[in-house]
Amino acid sequence: MNHGLRLSKQLYLAAFLLLSISLLSVPFTLAGGDKHGALELTPEERIWLDENPDKLALWFNTEFPPIEFASDTGVFTGMGADVIALVEDLLDVAFIRQPCEDWNRHLTALASGECAIAPTIVATPEREAYAFFTQPYATVPVVIITRRGASHDMTINDLLGKRVAVVSGYATESYASRHSLRVGFNVVPVSNVVEGLHTVSLGHVDAFLENLAVAAYYIDREGISNLSVAGATDYAFAWSIGVSRRYPLLFSAIQKAIDAIPANEMQAAHRKWISLEVSNWLSPETWRLIWVIAGFGVLLIAGLIVITYALRRRLREKVANLEQAQQKIIEQADRLRLATEALQAGVWDSYPIQQKTHLSRQWCAMLGYPDAAREFPEEEFIRTFIHPDDLPAADKAFQGHIASGGHGQFEAEFRLRRADGTWCWVLCNGRAVEWDENGAVSRIIGLDVNIQSIKENQERLAASEARFRAVFENAPYAIVISDSETGQLLSANNEFLQRRGLDRTALSTANIWDFSSLPEEEAIDIINTLWTTGSIKNREATVTRKDGSLGHLLYSSVILEIEDKKQILTMTVDVTEKRQAEEALKQSEARFRSLFKMAPVPLAAISLNGEILDVNDRLTEVVGYTMDDAPTMDHWWRLAYPDPDYRKRLMAGWQDTIDRAAKSATPVTMGEIRVTCKNGIERTMIIGANRIEESLLISFFDITARKKAEAEREKLQEQLLQAQKLEAVGVLAGGVAHDFNNMLGAIIGFAELAIEATDSDSPQYKYLENILQAARHSADLTGQLLAFARKQTIVPTVLDLNASVEGLLKILSRLMGENIELAWQPGPGHCTVRLDPSQLNQVVTNLCINARDAIVDVGNITLETDTLFFDQDYCDTHAEFTPGEYVMLAVSDNGVGMDRQTMDHVFDPFFTTKKQGKGTGLGLATVYGIVKQNNGFISVYSEPGNGSTFRVYFPRHRAEEEEEPDRPESAEEPFTTGRKETILIVEDDPVLLEMGTIMVQRLGYSVMAAATPQEALEMVDTHGTAIDLMITDVVMPEMNGKYLADQIQEICPEIRLIFMSGYTANVIVHQGVLEEGIDFIQKPFSLQNLAAKIREVLKRTV
Repeated sequence: MNHGLRLSKQLYLAAFLLLSISLLSVPFTLAGGDKHGALELTPEERIWLDENPDKLALWFNTEFPPIEFASDTGVFTGMGADVIALVEDLLDVAFIRQPCEDWNRHLTALASGECAIAPTIVATPEREAYAFFTQPYATVPVVIITRRGASHDMTINDLLGKRVAVVSGYATESYASRHSLRVGFNVVPVSNVVEGLHTVSLGHVDAFLENLAVAAYYIDREGISNLSVAGATDYAFAWSIGVSRRYPLLFSAIQKAIDAIPANEMQAAHRKWISLEVSNWLSPETWRLIWVIAGFGVLLIAGLIVITYALRRRLREKVANLEQAQQKIIEQADRLRLATEALQAGVWDSYPIQQKTHLSRQWCAMLGYPDAAREFPEEEFIRTFIHPDDLPAADKAFQGHIASGGHGQFEAEFRLRRADGTWCWVLCNGRAVEWDENGAVSRIIGLDVNIQSIKENQERLAASEARFRAVFENAPYAIVISDSETGQLLSANNEFLQRRGLDRTALSTANIWDFSSLPEEEAIDIINTLWTTGSIKNREATVTRKDGSLGHLLYSSVILEIEDKKQILTMTVDVTEKRQAEEALKQSEARFRSLFKMAPVPLAAISLNGEILDVNDRLTEVVGYTMDDAPTMDHWWRLAYPDPDYRKRLMAGWQDTIDRAAKSATPVTMGEIRVTCKNGIERTMIIGANRIEESLLISFFDITARKKAEAEREKLQEQLLQAQKLEAVGVLAGGVAHDFNNMLGAIIGFAELAIEATDSDSPQYKYLENILQAARHSADLTGQLLAFARKQTIVPTVLDLNASVEGLLKILSRLMGENIELAWQPGPGHCTVRLDPSQLNQVVTNLCINARDAIVDVGNITLETDTLFFDQDYCDTHAEFTPGEYVMLAVSDNGVGMDRQTMDHVFDPFFTTKKQGKGTGLGLATVYGIVKQNNGFISVYSEPGNGSTFRVYFPRHRAEEEEEPDRPESAEEPFTTGRKETILIVEDDPVLLEMGTIMVQRLGYSVMAAATPQEALEMVDTHGTAIDLMITDVVMPEMNGKYLADQIQEICPEIRLIFMSGYTANVIVHQGVLEEGIDFIQKPFSLQNLAAKIREVLKRTV
């Protein structure tokens, strides 16, 4: 009896009984009633179904019979299809059916909503994350299927250590994965049920987990006879309809439809697809669940045997013998089929006389043709299947066997055409099995074995051997293969033979140790290491050559096992030249580093990605930054170029420089760049770059002194041009004034004569007085022109400047008006000058009137005097000054002030900022001319919105009888130097900041420079009590010096303060910026004055 048929029917019956039992759980309410009348959908559900017919996508599995599959015509078929048809009828909708062969793709579509409905699916925790599940409409147990002969009482716990197949993506995979860790078996995923059954049938796995109904169907369809149900699991397939969670209204409607299907219709769907008639041949191997039916069958068969025993005894014996023979034949056929399938082989049956060939099902399946036996005429078979290039050899072997009378067997290798058009190598073996009455071969049976993979492996092996041989023979270093025990050379490449002067015939008698130049101890160590580890990689050894020189060799060896013999492959590379080059490179790098470090030019080496590799000492000396301060270019940009806009422009240019340097072997430059040093001083440098391998050498050429000299030269040039221009205008003005004075003398004289001759009551008298007054005013104007031209006739006398100014105060007060307060601050000592009194009056009056006109509404004007001494050092930095003693007259106001452009032209003749008719533009030009005529000089200090201060310096006059006055120490006398105290200088003018820094450093103090109040606050916050004294400008953009000092003294109360300004101290105090009694130094100041002031403040106890 066919065991496979018996097993499949047992499975079907068990599945049917279990399904019948599961139907008892269906609610009683399904037993009757009109199926359409029982379904009540909500308005939302009905609207959704009516408006979304395009979303009713139902994907079905094409390979899951009898539950759901595709028929021969591609129609959705099976138990699930019948249930879906009932649901469609109840909902009055039509689902869009789409076949799917890949179950995992099916699940992905269900999760995304591409598939709305899965008709037959088991709910799992993983799937419930993306799908709704109806109440199960059928339940089938999951069983353990093994090869025949295994126990029939197995449970999931009996699978310890076994390989268990499950269909990938099925619910059984999740179930098996959960229990595999607990029980201890290996899960082997397969693509479908058929593959799972075959893998357990062929012994590739130990067991297969699948639901009983589907497994029974496929076992019967595939005719697999060596499988049995070894036991049941505690898991069953409870099939539901799955709906994507993207469509909740669709799910609720389908659930109502499932609930409304009558029980008899649901049972009919189950019986249609899972039903079985049980024959009387059922064996006792059937499950205990059907023991009553099995017992009945045995009793029936036993009764029949007793009744017919006497009549059919011999018949039964014959039948039994036939059945045993048939069973053996079937089993042998099964074994042959399994063997051919496992070997990828197929049987063919050729009839030479009839010129036809029969091809077995396995033969066709091996080449991918439909799984059915075929028969071809001989010529058609040859033309269709055998490769034309292989046909001569194949035909020779076949015809030779026939010609020999079919003795023995024949063998040939050739290629056969696959169903997809590709070719497959086969090994053909055949022998004659039948002959006709003439002894000619009439039938030959053979077996074609698929050897494509063997051929491919042979080709790969041959290619690999060819590659190895090519590398071995053409390697630029010596390679040998030797016997691991005797050391005999078995093979050597061309490089080895050429270096040793050998030919290949000498290898048979050569030994590896004959060519070793290693010291004995090192050779022994290499051998021991090789035997211990199995290989040696890049071991360097120093050898002594025949000429006595030292060489460097790099050894690599590995033990190979070829044909059960151990051999040693050794590669030797002579790296002597490389080591010598490395040593030369090290020496070169050392020389370069010495030159780099000792270079008088600031240098830096940076990588192409912006990392600063090294800087020399000169760069640190010039800019103050070390590599700790600026390890990368990002740090350098922020430190050396604090202005964001300037830094952004430079970085764009720098990138262009880097690109040019990287592409060119010649140096490139960025031009002149302003670099802010660590001490706050700004230096002008020319920065160049030159690529050296994968880095850049950056050079810095400091041209600050040269730029300063150029600026000074330009300033002197401007002053010279201004003097020449004023001289030219003065000559013109002097000439005009001279002729004009002559005419004015005549007008004034005749006017006075006419007045004397005219009665005062006469109308002409008043006219004459007006003429005389206008002429005198013109004469005064002429006098200003002469003063401007420095051609005015003067009578210098010794004057006390304090007394002269004090005598003018009343007149000046009337000129200033009531809205302006005039303050007088005479200096101490003798302020004597040699000067024409009228010229002094002109200077004081013009300066005060200029100050008055700069004040809007109410204001203050301050007049001050003092005696000063300018040494040579001071005059070196102020080109318009000359050394000596001077009396200073300062006129300050708190008016609108002037910008730099206005100050550059303030002494130009006829230059004025007043409205037309309000000024001649000669007032300050006249002052300038008088001062220059008397060998003095004048300076102006002003800022918009902060008023102006004009200082006039006249040489001090000393009478012979006067004692030598006290004066500051001369340039030749020693300065009052510091004791390394730290002084912070705050000045918003970069030039003055640099000059002040240099002067204080020259006095022996440590200096910190800040260009803004905010920078000064950061320095004090960082350095704290290390700062002994702060010298700050009073008027600055961010905040004034007084407010800065208040904030700093909150941080460091012990710090001492000195204020400096271009305005006089009295003006600053008067405007409320500073308090009286503060330490103040007037700009400009000499080095001696600065030294004395600093020492005075530092010696005072806080």
